[in-house]
Order: sequence, then structure tokens, then C-alpha cells
Amino acid sequence: MPDLIDKEDLVSITRLNNLVEVRKCASGIEDAHIEVEKVLGRTGYALIYENAPDFAAQGTDAPKYVKLLETYIKPFMAWRARERGIVDQYAEPDKAGVYVKDGNDHRSVSRSELSMVQAGYAARADMYSERLRDHIKENESTFTWFGVNVNNEDRIDDRNAGNVAGISFRKSRSQSTYRG
Repeated sequence: MPDLIDKEDLVSITRLNNLVEVRKCASGIEDAHIEVEKVLGRTGYALIYENAPDFAAQGTDAPKYVKLLETYIKPFMAWRARERGIVDQYAEPDKAGVYVKDGNDHRSVSRSELSMVQAGYAARADMYSERLRDHIKENESTFTWFGVNVNNEDRIDDRNAGNVAGISFRKSRSQSTYRG
């Protein structure tokens, strides 16, 4: 079974430089797989993963599944992989710390530089995640597995993303009461 996305998808969808090593994309792609499983649910993810890329087992619904994969799942996963893999792609850990190449020299990574780039990728991934969920809901007669929850699995949905008049009621990770 092939992965749903690979480095070539990151190059074509997110315009990642094709000289970036595959190993620097691997962890971001793994994270994107985990997140898309939480969006689709275990049942939907298994069906998509096992039947991609042609979905012959879906018969007359095969074109709808191909469109779901190519137009909605792959862009979401590609941008999420870019967001999650940015540290691996931007900086290289060494025994003395984390550095980024600056010409022929290396310098420490600025937290603000890294955060700014990562936030842009996160915004794109969130937008594609919303488009993916909306498309599935609009075609729920085809994607009947979307509402199936296996053993109270952890799912990502938009029920708790209250947004009234531009005000978001989501809690940031930094607002957590857990102080470890």
C-alpha cells in the first residue's frame, strides 16, 4: 500500500524545493497521516488508504473517491506535512544545538522566524481541513462512513470551533491549566 502523499506531492502542491531530502519530509508526512485519520475516522481512513489511488472497489462511486483524495485529502495532508515538518526542513539538530545554514556558515534558528513560517503553513492546512470536512458532509450519501465512530476514537471536527462575529472561543495550548 502506498502512502496517500509523498515528497513529490509536497513539491507539486506546496511548491517545496525538490532538492529537500526525503528524510526531512518523512516525519511531517507521518503526522499528516495521523491527523487525516482523526478527521476521516478510522473506518474512512482505512477505506481510503486501502483503496487509493484508483478506488476500483467503490464501483460507480470511484470518481467521487478519486476527487476526494486528489482535491481535498492530498492538499490538506501536504500543507499539514509542511507545517509539521518545518523544523526538520528548516534546521538541522547537531550535538551543539539546532542550526540553520546561512551562506557558508551556520547560525542559531530564531524562534520568531520559525514560528512565522510555520503559522503560514498551519493556516493553509486548517483551511484545507475545513474544505475536506465540508465536502464530505455535502456528499454524505456517498461517504456514509464519516459518521462512524469506532470505540470512541479521537476525532477532529468543527463542533467546538465556535466563531461568532469573528471571535474564536478555542483554547490555545498555552491556556491549559496543566503546568507539568
